[in-house]
Amino acid sequence: MTSGVYVKTEEHKRKISEAKKGRKLPLFTEEHKMKISNALKGKPKSEEHKRRIKEKRKCQIFTEETRRKMSESMMGKKNHNWGNHYSEEIKQKMRNPKSEEHKRKLSEANKGKHLTEETRRRMSKSHEGKSCWNKGLTKENNASLRKISEARTLLIREKSSNWLGGKSFEPYGLEFNKILKENIRNRDNHRCQLCGKHQDENFTKSGKKKKLIAHHVDYDKQNNKPENLISLCNSCHMKTNFSRKDWTEYFRKQMLNRG
Repeated sequence: MTSGVYVKTEEHKRKISEAKKGRKLPLFTEEHKMKISNALKGKPKSEEHKRRIKEKRKCQIFTEETRRKMSESMMGKKNHNWGNHYSEEIKQKMRNPKSEEHKRKLSEANKGKHLTEETRRRMSKSHEGKSCWNKGLTKENNASLRKISEARTLLIREKSSNWLGGKSFEPYGLEFNKILKENIRNRDNHRCQLCGKHQDENFTKSGKKKKLIAHHVDYDKQNNKPENLISLCNSCHMKTNFSRKDWTEYFRKQMLNRG
């Protein structure tokens, strides 16, 4: 007990709570609800108040019954936009609400962000039992998927600065076999000739150990002479897909210095 202020003890709070259990609170009449609504209209909320509401809603999970009621409360004439008529320009914006500038800003804002395990779990749970929109669809029976596939093909081929007219799809020469590859690895002491990594340290993304790759210096799959082959790890071999002329010159100099 302090001067002028009555402080309820934990025992007192417990007794009040038990006394109220099972009692139904009086329901507000429609007139009462309207008075409360009118009194709160236009009343500004403090930044602290807004922050608390935002934090509370972040972890709030609605039941299916609550979601159904919320949906029904916004249907038809109950919706705040009921009876409004929009111009064609506004309708177009509503159909495509995100402008290119908006999309760019969203993309930049989300760069580097990582979803927490809890968020991933909730997203996974929310999709349980739902079928994927493109399940059973292929580019043969769906025009949209076919257009996406064609656009990607153009992007990685003719529109790409590294496109060499389909050279990577050419077959290897018959002499490019396991024996030749192993001889190249033995010659290079089972080490990547760019970063120096040993074959025992060469792993795929899935964690599986992989042998070093016998890379063609001039990118000609038919030229399988030992001086045109060099051992590279996975990571370094990926680098050679870009600036091929520079890599060809670099490895040729390296082979000449060695020989």
